[in-house]
Amino acid sequence: MLDVKRIQETLRYARLWEMDLTVFGSMAHQYYLAPPLPVGALERWETEHGLTLPEDYRTYITQVGNGLAGPGYGILPFDLQTFDPAWKNPCIYGPERQEEYNAVATEVQELMDEEVCTPEQDARYEADYEKLVGRLMRDGVLTIGTSGCCGVYGVALNGGNCGAFLHLTDELEYYDPGPNSRYVRPFAQVVEDWRAKIEAACDALTQAQLNRSARERRWMAEFAARWSEGAFEEAQRLVHELEKAPSISNKCLGFLDYLGKQSKDRANPSHWRKSGENWKELGRRMDAIVAARRGSFLPALSYPGYTRWYLCKHLTLEQFLDSLEEKTEVPAENS
Repeated sequence: MLDVKRIQETLRYARLWEMDLTVFGSMAHQYYLAPPLPVGALERWETEHGLTLPEDYRTYITQVGNGLAGPGYGILPFDLQTFDPAWKNPCIYGPERQEEYNAVATEVQELMDEEVCTPEQDARYEADYEKLVGRLMRDGVLTIGTSGCCGVYGVALNGGNCGAFLHLTDELEYYDPGPNSRYVRPFAQVVEDWRAKIEAACDALTQAQLNRSARERRWMAEFAARWSEGAFEEAQRLVHELEKAPSISNKCLGFLDYLGKQSKDRANPSHWRKSGENWKELGRRMDAIVAARRGSFLPALSYPGYTRWYLCKHLTLEQFLDSLEEKTEVPAENS
């Protein structure tokens, strides 16, 4: 069973203070949650389609948040406009379907060994591949996220493991005969393990990091306002202030990287009515800060039009900026 309050509290704290985004996948969602899905709306969807979503997943999207933050690179918001008839088909990841799973996995291995030389063979191969993808990835499985690359997260919608968190892959060569339970973990346990990792990362924050987070949230809120107004002198002062900072969090660097790309693309003409060349030079200085501080890796922070991971829906820039205004006292280290 999910501890809704504790999950929300952990994410709120991390959103404000764990700005280096050290937990795997947090660069995609930055610990933000979309608003919960109204229970009544979901119940109408379930009645219309004759399908009840599993309890723990249902609790997550209706009480914790309908997507964004979650294990891996986040959880997809549930779309009430979508229904796939394959969701009602038997899910193959249950103990009662072990024999069937082995047969499908054997078929996968045989398909992988086939030689395809003619257009006819290629067409048959594609048809067989699509059939197997459906059985392994869509029948009784709701896709909810990704672990990156070919890793796909799902929820079993029926069968002996109904409601379980599934860690799958969209590359069939990884499926072979053997225990189908290897893909299955309790949904609540996966979420709790993920939450505990975030809590541990927050507990490890130093007082210097906490103080920096407070300063950077104020800085980003002010810089966004000056940038939007086209107040060049003030924006220039703020960039100079950041250039002198002894350290900058990944969250702040990602924010700077995003606006630096806007300056190069001239995405918002209102910024360029006056002193266009000055704004371009300021953008180059912003890029230089990012390049100097990023080391070998900078998380791909995702704002509108700047999305890296194909399965996850990301927060908007407006959602990001809303949290910067939150008035929160700097906590004592590890309190």
